[in-house]
Amino acid sequence: MGVHYKCPVCQGALGLNDHRQWVCADLHSFDMAKQGYVNLHLAHQRRSAAPGDSPEMLASRARFLNAGSYDFLVDQLVAQLADEWLPQGAFLDQGCGEGFYLDRITRQLPQVSPMQWWGIDISKAAVKRAAQRVDRAHLAVAASRALPFFDADFDRIISVFAPYDSQEMARVLKPGGQVIVVGPDALHLDGLKRLIYDHNQPHQGNFGPMTQSPYFTLQSATKLQKAVVIEGSEIGDLLSMTPYFWSAGRQAQATVRRLESLETHLAFDVRVYRRLPIPIDSTETATSLVL
Repeated sequence: MGVHYKCPVCQGALGLNDHRQWVCADLHSFDMAKQGYVNLHLAHQRRSAAPGDSPEMLASRARFLNAGSYDFLVDQLVAQLADEWLPQGAFLDQGCGEGFYLDRITRQLPQVSPMQWWGIDISKAAVKRAAQRVDRAHLAVAASRALPFFDADFDRIISVFAPYDSQEMARVLKPGGQVIVVGPDALHLDGLKRLIYDHNQPHQGNFGPMTQSPYFTLQSATKLQKAVVIEGSEIGDLLSMTPYFWSAGRQAQATVRRLESLETHLAFDVRVYRRLPIPIDSTETATSLVL
């Protein structure tokens, strides 16, 4: 049985009809956008009118990532995914954003079809961009706390700088499957932070939920670090794509944008977790999906 979307209303399986609608047996339907994605995030589930990253932040991130500064992180992700490769596997990009990593991974792993990849993000603007960038991948607007998939659907999951729910990832991952979580290491963007904060607080990472989860065990941890010089308009894009933009006042934002060059570290923590063969308590799962 392949991967199927799960109806966010009745939890039944969704199928694509001739009218480009995803429909379940109870006739709940969701239109496929012309760009090729589906919105499965119901209005009453949203915590704001337009959750997730803004179009401006997405545009800045796309420009910056396309310039190549994070290519060494892409290479590491490709290497991790190629290890223990499953030719017929199903793969999920949890928090796919504007599709940069998904696009690069599918280009660098020609042995896998984009149709084996599924991606979700809570930002409609992000998923729209991803659908325009990654041809034939399955993309949906959805929340990480209520993944629109059935139990044990996926062989691999990646989560790159994205919020996630460790129990939901455990639910949709097959026993023995892997999750690759990428977070910031302590030195990440230290040069930028010095311009914004009086005291530089090192990143704490985003691995707490995985560390505390009874369903995963840490398989490997890799530190990536590079000293770089960011120049010109890329500096403003770097600021705008990070949460530091909201922490910086107007004066700090202006100071950063006036810079001709910025010396900083790019530092990533890449951790691979293995799904343990422990059943998930259905009552806990039901509780975690209350929105």
